Amino acid sequence: MVAGTSVDASRRALVGLGLGGLACGLVLPGPAAAHRLNAALSVVEVNRTRGSLDVTHRMYAHDLEHAFAEGRVNLDWFESPEGQAVLRAYCADRFSLAWGESGAVDLAFLGTEVAGDLVYVYRDSPLSALDPVEGPVDVTVWCGLLQDISRDQRNLVNLRHNGMTTTVGFAAGDGPRTVRLE
Repeated sequence: MVAGTSVDASRRALVGLGLGGLACGLVLPGPAAAHRLNAALSVVEVNRTRGSLDVTHRMYAHDLEHAFAEGRVNLDWFESPEGQAVLRAYCADRFSLAWGESGAVDLAFLGTEVAGDLVYVYRDSPLSALDPVEGPVDVTVWCGLLQDISRDQRNLVNLRHNGMTTTVGFAAGDGPRTVRLE
């Protein structure tokens, strides 16, 4: 990962398990885009050990190449300062989160990582900025990652709180959704 921040390897493994489940339920695109899955996964997790709300976005590099330069970028570009700046702005524009009484969560950009054909974007916010952290909380989330380039894009957001995972799905054109986390 870039930007000088270490992220637990388990965080990436958990995101990987979720995307595998996502792939099982999707219809693959036609021959013109046979190499694309049109799927992204975001995981939002209360990390009491670090004292942060961790957000990990996992997207296919090929899809991001289309979004940013129609193939004129390569895997190294995603970890370059220019690539990180573009990913930071893109994810901030295409993903939003509001938490209970706190309202909109300001997610700091931690960095990116390329693993195989996947690009991970790591963001977080201190738990001290969230109200409430314990007990039930209403969370509003929206994930429009890559839906600006593909109407077939399907995104899942896994929200992990108090040992439970709640999954919210988004298709192109969907607005924010509010879920109650217990």
